[in-house]
Formats: sequence, structure tokens, C-alpha cells
Amino acid sequence: MNLAEPIIPGRSAAGICLGDEILPILRETNPRRIQQTIGGDVLHFDDVIVWSDSARETVNQIAVFGAYTGTFEQGLSVGMPLRAAIENLGPVMIGEDDELCFERFHGLGIETSGDGDSETISHIIVYPQRSEQGVDRKPDHVAS
Repeated sequence: MNLAEPIIPGRSAAGICLGDEILPILRETNPRRIQQTIGGDVLHFDDVIVWSDSARETVNQIAVFGAYTGTFEQGLSVGMPLRAAIENLGPVMIGEDDELCFERFHGLGIETSGDGDSETISHIIVYPQRSEQGVDRKPDHVAS
């Protein structure tokens, strides 16, 4: 896992791509915790969370936080003020799992901490982009 890799909405973060097999990731790094859910496992690593699809044993969502230094090239990084993220990426809306999503960038969500002017990006979430029917195909979000 590379904590400086770019964030690509609907595709990848931390050097992990949506659709990657879980076993090679587990061979490289041991998770701090594994949480089992109906849809698959949630693997908690330092500064990265990976959701897996139990049927295919593949990655279907990635969240980065903490010391993650990789960025989304349009201007988004962990720890930046929410106000600056909105200035860079445009308006946000509330997603299915109560995360904030940017109207213009599908496959990318954020969670924040703090209030008002001190509100900052705490997590950046990469999940599959919308299907042709316009429905997000992402699992339930689990906080770190």
C-alpha cells in the first residue's frame, strides 16, 4: 500500500484498484482489524480501509484517512478544509451512506470532522462510479 498514491474517483487509491483481488493485498500487509458484514469483509489498515465483495473476493470500496498524503488532482486531500474542497470541486450532496459526494465527480465521497470554518476532510472514499441506471453500486460505509 502506498499512502502517497493519487486518488482516482471510481478507480483507485493507495495503489489499490477497485476490482483488485483481496489475497495479494493481505499477503503484502496485515490489517489491524477485519470486520465481517453481510456483503463481505471490511479490512482496516493504518490509514486505509478496504471493503471486499464476499462472492468475488475483490475490492469494491476504498477509504483513505489519517496520514494519507495522496491527492485527487483537481484539489482534494485528507486534512484540507471542506470550504477549500468545495471551492476546488464544486457543490456537494449527501450520498446513500451519509457521506458527502461532489456533484461533478462520481465515484468519490468524503467524510468530515469539525464544525463551521474548522470543518476538514477526514476520509476520502473511492467507490464504483454510477451504473448506466444512475444508481451507485457501493456497500454500506463503516467508519474507522
